[in-house]
Amino acid sequence: MTFPANRLGDQGQRYEVRAEGYPEEGVNVIVWTDDRTAADHMAGDVAQAPSCTQTWVVDRDFTCGECGASCDVGAPDRKDTRCPNCCPDHEFENDDGWAFCVNCGEEAPPDYFEEDPE
Repeated sequence: MTFPANRLGDQGQRYEVRAEGYPEEGVNVIVWTDDRTAADHMAGDVAQAPSCTQTWVVDRDFTCGECGASCDVGAPDRKDTRCPNCCPDHEFENDDGWAFCVNCGEEAPPDYFEEDPE
C-alpha cells in the first residue's frame, strides 16, 4: 500500500522515488518530486549505488479504478485502486492501534478493537 502525499512528511509532491538496499537495507524512500522525468532520472542515478538492488517511481495521484473518485491509498497497479465505496472486501490490518483496510484505506469500525466474545 502506498500513502498519498498529504499523509506523509513531504511537501505534497506527486512522485516518490524508492530504492531497495540503498542507503540502508530494505526499501527506502529516497526523494519526492512533481516532475516524472526528474523522478526517473533520480531513480536511475540512485540505481548506480553499489548496494542498490532496485529502484522505482511511485505515482501518488490516486483515483478509484472503478468510479474515478479520489482515494487515500493506491494499489501497486493503479487500475486496482479502489475507494471505500467500491472496495469489494474490507480486509482490516491492525498497525499499532490504527486499523485500516489494506485494499482501500478505510478505517476500521470502532468495534474492530473489541475482543471476540467466544
